[in-house]
Amino acid sequence: MSAPAPAPPSPLALIAGPPLLGYFFAWGLQGVLSLQTYFYYLYFPKDRLGLKTLVYSMLVVEWVHTGLVTSTAFEVYGNRFGDLDSLTAVHNLWFSSAIMSSVIAGIVQCYYARRLWLLSRSKPLVVLILALALVQTALGLAGGITLHVLNFNASELAIDKVLAAAGYIVATVDDVIIAIAMAYFLLRSKSGIKKSDAMLNRLARLMIETGALTSVVSLLTSVMMLHGAVSRRAIAWHVSQLTCPLSEFPKNTLLFYCPALVLPKLYSNTLLMSLNNRAFLRVGDTVDTDTSTSDTRVLQSVAFAPNNTTETYNLSPMTSDAKQPEKSAI
Repeated sequence: MSAPAPAPPSPLALIAGPPLLGYFFAWGLQGVLSLQTYFYYLYFPKDRLGLKTLVYSMLVVEWVHTGLVTSTAFEVYGNRFGDLDSLTAVHNLWFSSAIMSSVIAGIVQCYYARRLWLLSRSKPLVVLILALALVQTALGLAGGITLHVLNFNASELAIDKVLAAAGYIVATVDDVIIAIAMAYFLLRSKSGIKKSDAMLNRLARLMIETGALTSVVSLLTSVMMLHGAVSRRAIAWHVSQLTCPLSEFPKNTLLFYCPALVLPKLYSNTLLMSLNNRAFLRVGDTVDTDTSTSDTRVLQSVAFAPNNTTETYNLSPMTSDAKQPEKSAI
């Protein structure tokens, strides 16, 4: 007697699971962002007002995003636990996921466009990056508004999926262009001095790594949106076992929810990582153990400001005579 065929995974696991993982990752990354913002507050109190406003505004927006997704999580897994309609309902994710994600991505991409302008003075490149940032933001806004007005079920999205997926694809292209351009212009700025070239190599590697991270997650989100149908075999098996009537099975999984919920946190964290990295980049590979200079990091401004000036940062934020740059050009 042959053993019965194993049951395929329940489609409900691919509907309830991805959003839950997305909530977990979003909460964790919010903690990382808060810590990075605290470091920024300690180490760069004399940055330009516009830059500090950007950083602290991003933190506030991300806390609003975290509050919204937490409200959705409590509604789905608390107040209405076991309700399939609640599980596949959009709730406030039309705003917190679609609109806020595209706006945050657009802001970060515009910031990098400014940095590229300081590095390259290339108008065509900067205009291209800004145009792609505006397009992906517009697509995200259109997708979120469409989802809210038409009140689609999250597992049966049609036109909204196309709009949102297109926005994520445009964001992917923009992130790739930014990463490649930043790495190229940083490496092109090498002077032949071993220590400064090593610093530029680190900067270029950081730009490529952070750009690859956000672009891969964006692309993954778009692919999962367009190819997230529930397996017909899984549906047939569960219907045959009378575990759920066919009419109650959602047509698509919610796999895309996990990367979509995480993406805005990744953009904000990469921005803060780029800014805070100034405190730890230094010329040379050795640490000066002299107490008068051990807390000093020298940063060549070719990576952050025009005119080949040099800025020195003192990493002792608690001392009153900490030497900080008067302004940051970024």
